[in-house]
Amino acid sequence: MRTRVTSILVFVFLAVAVPSPGKQIDDQAASKGSSLAEMWRRFEIIVNKQELDDALATGDPGKWRPIMGQARHFNVSREKGIELLRQYLDHADAQVRTAAAEFLFQLGSREGGPVLINLLKEAAEGKSVGSDLAMIAGLLHQYRYPVDADLIYAAYLKNQNSRLLMYAQLLSSPLALPETKQRLLANGTFQSCVQMAGLMRLNDPRSLEAYAKILKSHRAVDREEANWALYAATNDPQYLDYLIAVAEETVGLRSRTDRTDGNTGNVAIMALSQALVPKAKEALERIEAKARTTGMSVEASRALLGLYYFHHDYKSY
Repeated sequence: MRTRVTSILVFVFLAVAVPSPGKQIDDQAASKGSSLAEMWRRFEIIVNKQELDDALATGDPGKWRPIMGQARHFNVSREKGIELLRQYLDHADAQVRTAAAEFLFQLGSREGGPVLINLLKEAAEGKSVGSDLAMIAGLLHQYRYPVDADLIYAAYLKNQNSRLLMYAQLLSSPLALPETKQRLLANGTFQSCVQMAGLMRLNDPRSLEAYAKILKSHRAVDREEANWALYAATNDPQYLDYLIAVAEETVGLRSRTDRTDGNTGNVAIMALSQALVPKAKEALERIEAKARTTGMSVEASRALLGLYYFHHDYKSY
């Protein structure tokens, strides 16, 4: 009888004292998690709010913006970064409110959206908001925050910023297209943004006449933009061929000619990125490979981004 009792006691002791394999794994995971948390605390950055407030008091974005931007650092807890930034959404300076909203978007928080909408509303009412309205419209569009395209157009009417008109058009304001045509024909070069008119595919006779006029510009970048606009509006391959020639000459795949000398290639590479035809894609592949081997990192990056995001060429990147 004593042996049986002893056996039972030993069994009970083992059942209590010896953890199951599953519990051992859980304990190890908890210990590992605790170690990682401790390591995080060791390297975590704490944004100095007093330092930020002192920089804000100077009114100089060059001093306060870098400090505020630390809230996005990977060694700052996301929750703490958001908690810090939301405190500046009602700051007296519109630039501060805009920056806080921008950084919140980058951290995955949409709390700053209403702040940016209110700034656009003030601008549409004719008030001076003290912040970059085109940047505000761009942020709302980039992060897909719901915004009335006609509100952006109304802000454009008060400020005459062509980038606001572009975002109003991108977001399908029915008022933007005729206004774009009017500005193109009135200014000839659409304030050095003729490619915008091309992207909108303004192919009425007067617009096409304006593009053709810009082809003769003494400025190389104007000629690139005019070819982009004409290709977008007409799909005529001669304009695509010009853009390919310019881009390839830029990275050394071709020798310069009198027709294309002086071009930077920046606009041409962007145009090829958005010309979704095999010929443009093949040209971008050649340009990216050549630029990478010759150390032209900017041109290589532009071509690579075009291949990846617009042409969906994922095989090598």
